[in-house]
Amino acid sequence: MTVFAISFIISLVCAFLGFIAFFDFIQLFFKFPRHFVYSVFNYRIPLIVMGLVSFSIAILTGFFTIGIATGWMATYIGTFSFLFANGFVLPTHVIFKSKHKSAKYTTVSEVQHEISEKDMVLVVAINGDAAAFPQHWIERPHVAGLNLAGQDLVMTFCGLSNLGVVFKNELNGKSMNLKVLAQLEHNLLIFDTHSQSLIEQVYGKVADSNERFETFSAVFMTFGAYKRLYPNGKIFNNPPSNSLDEKMTRMMLNKLLYAPGGHYDESTSKLAFPTVDYKDQRIGAKEKIYGVDLNGKQVAYTLAFIKANENIITETFGSQNVTVKYFEEYDFVDVFDGYVPNVDAYGRDEKGNYVTRVTHANQMLWMVWANFYPGAEVRVITQEIVRRVAA
Repeated sequence: MTVFAISFIISLVCAFLGFIAFFDFIQLFFKFPRHFVYSVFNYRIPLIVMGLVSFSIAILTGFFTIGIATGWMATYIGTFSFLFANGFVLPTHVIFKSKHKSAKYTTVSEVQHEISEKDMVLVVAINGDAAAFPQHWIERPHVAGLNLAGQDLVMTFCGLSNLGVVFKNELNGKSMNLKVLAQLEHNLLIFDTHSQSLIEQVYGKVADSNERFETFSAVFMTFGAYKRLYPNGKIFNNPPSNSLDEKMTRMMLNKLLYAPGGHYDESTSKLAFPTVDYKDQRIGAKEKIYGVDLNGKQVAYTLAFIKANENIITETFGSQNVTVKYFEEYDFVDVFDGYVPNVDAYGRDEKGNYVTRVTHANQMLWMVWANFYPGAEVRVITQEIVRRVAA
């Protein structure tokens, strides 16, 4: 084979592997095992280097053999560029460009005219210090760094899972620089550019590893509730900034997620990327649950069940007691370590001490949770509870 032919084949194979592993829309047609994606990621840098070098050699040798301006060469250049860009460049560096190092924050008063009282925000609160992430403003970057209560943290949000997880910004004793890689089975895959470690958001750990991060809860509530609780709290400030942002990416997200028949339409079990099957029908496909994964036990709670139990659930996970509480005045659920039925909406006990929050999936879609935790227990409202509450 000629140098041109060898370079031609290698460049397209490298670009194609990145495309099928990391380009979201390919999952509409093909489902690849998680370990295939992990393997491609592990060889991602060699694939990028080999792809670009081989492409350059193919262009150079092609210039002297068949001519660079031929239709055949134009097709090759266009095909390679499309595959390479959608696999290795656009998702990470353009469409969902991380704000780990560039996130900006403002005050409640400065954005209260841009955000509706009923708009949902993800809130992380540590010892009275709080930050809110408007759902429509965190959906595009997926990743935003923050400093809260003196801690270096990073918010991650997966719109397909409806899951927010806050990571302590540390891996192996070093700070991270997190970027978006792709979604897989409706959950966010991110990676640290410093260590080149792939991270599974839902599990809060490095992929194919037992290495878990220190994480913090991100709780959904309305912007109106957040204003009342934390009038001096921070707000992640990320309104649409340009035409690509507003008219392309966010328009695409709104159509996929919120349009009738879309991802969040509870009247259908159809997802934006049908890579998760609705097999476990103990709960409605798109009901938003509160999931706790602790000490080898996983439990999903429905809001109706929590309300039917006088807004408080206490449960044991191994030897650890956990309190799940719905704060009716502010319409949100949080989870706390220990038996603390009198904990308030700020996370304080009767003595005014802050109680440790338990990281959990707050309003995650049931069918996605069940995909990652197929053996999870469920706590759903029963006729017996209905009769008892009615009485």
